Amino acid sequence: MLVIGWSVTVIAVNSHSHPWMELGMLVVGVILNIWSMIGIILHFRLKKQNKI
Repeated sequence: MLVIGWSVTVIAVNSHSHPWMELGMLVVGVILNIWSMIGIILHFRLKKQNKI
């Protein structure tokens, strides 16, 4: 999900299409990046708690 979010963000920044399409892709990319980072943080916290 992080790779997809990063890819969509890069495409949105580098594309020369309609402004509303660029904005939509940028929003989707940022949401996917934030969502995946929250998932990674929660995964490592749960993994750390299970080791204790």
